[in-house]
Amino acid sequence: MSSLTATRFEGKRILVIDDEARLARSLAALLRGAGYQVSAATSGPEGLERLRQDSFDLVISDLRMDGVDGFDIMHHLAEHSRATPLIVITGHASMASAIEALHQRVADYITKPFDFDVLRGSIERVFAQQETERLRADLMHMLSHDIKAPLTNILGFAQMIERDDITKESPVRQYAQIIMLNSQRVIGMLDNYLTNARVEEGKLEPVPMPVSPSELIDEALHLTSLEFKRKDITVRRDYREIPFQFNADEHLLSRAIANIVSNAAKYTPHGEEVRAEVAPMEDERVRITIANSGVTLPEDEAETIFQRYSRARTSRGTDGSGLGLHVVRCITQAHGGEVFCDSRDNWVRFSLVLPAQPEVDE
Repeated sequence: MSSLTATRFEGKRILVIDDEARLARSLAALLRGAGYQVSAATSGPEGLERLRQDSFDLVISDLRMDGVDGFDIMHHLAEHSRATPLIVITGHASMASAIEALHQRVADYITKPFDFDVLRGSIERVFAQQETERLRADLMHMLSHDIKAPLTNILGFAQMIERDDITKESPVRQYAQIIMLNSQRVIGMLDNYLTNARVEEGKLEPVPMPVSPSELIDEALHLTSLEFKRKDITVRRDYREIPFQFNADEHLLSRAIANIVSNAAKYTPHGEEVRAEVAPMEDERVRITIANSGVTLPEDEAETIFQRYSRARTSRGTDGSGLGLHVVRCITQAHGGEVFCDSRDNWVRFSLVLPAQPEVDE
C-alpha cells in the first residue's frame, strides 16, 4: 500500500481487542504509526466496556477469547452500533466460524499469523467502502431533494402555463408542453434510480394499503397524455370490478405502472393503440395489463428485458436508462407478485399479477 493511500484515512479511530496482550499492543503501535488513533483492549470484557464508553470508526477483534469472545463483540455492535465495521482475526480458523462471522456481516476475516500489510490493506478497504457509501448517500439525498424537488416545481408551473386560456393559441403552450414532457422523463428516471438504490440496499419494503389499480393507471395515462397525443395514439381502457379489497404500496405500484405506461408511450408507433386492463383472478389476485400495438419484441428478450440495464434491440435510438422494467420487476416481487411480457400478433403486453393481500415481513 502506498503512503498516499494510507494517509487518506489518518485520524480514524480504531479499537483493537485481543486477549494476547502483546499482540494487541503491537498492533496498536503499528496502526498508530500508520496514522490512526488506536485504543487497545486486552480482554473481551475490557473491549465491551470501551465500546460502551466511546465510539470508534472500526473494531478489530480476536474471535476466540475467554469469557467474552469475538461473537459477543459482533452481537454488541449489531445491537448498539450497526454502522461500526468489524474485522475479525483468529488463530483458530474453521469454515464454521468463518461462515458465522460473515453471517454477522463482519467486514473481513483474517487468520493468524498474518502480515501487517494484509491487515492494513483490509482496514483501508473497509474505510474506502464507508467513504463510497457516504458519497452514495449524499448522492441519493441530492437527487431526491436538491434536484427532484426543483424539477417538480418546474413541472407544476409548466402545467399551469399549459392549462391557461391565455396561452391556448400561443407558441408558449407548445414550449410549456416540451418542458412538461422532459421534466416528467427526468423525474421518472430519478425515481427509477432511487428505487433501484433501495433495492440494492435491501430497503424496498412495501407498506400496503387499500388502493385502486385503475386510478393508478389513469394517473399514469394522464401524465403521459401529451406523448400519446403527439403520436396520435388511441388509448382504450377495460377496468373490471374487483370484488375484494386490493392492497399495495401506492407509491411503489404507481411507479411500476408509470414505467410500463411510459414504455408504451416510447415504443408505440404513430397512430397505433395502447390498452390498459385491470381484471380480478379466481385466486384473489389482480392482473394489471398494459399492451401496445404496432411493435413486436423478440421472444428471447421477453425475460431478459427485466434485467438491470437491459434494453431491447428494438429500443436503439430511443432514450432510456435500462432501469425502468427492472424496477417494475423488483416492485412486483416485493409485493409477492409476478410480471410477464408477452409479444404476439403485433402486440406487446406487460402484465403484473399481484396478490390482493400481500404478505409483509414484520
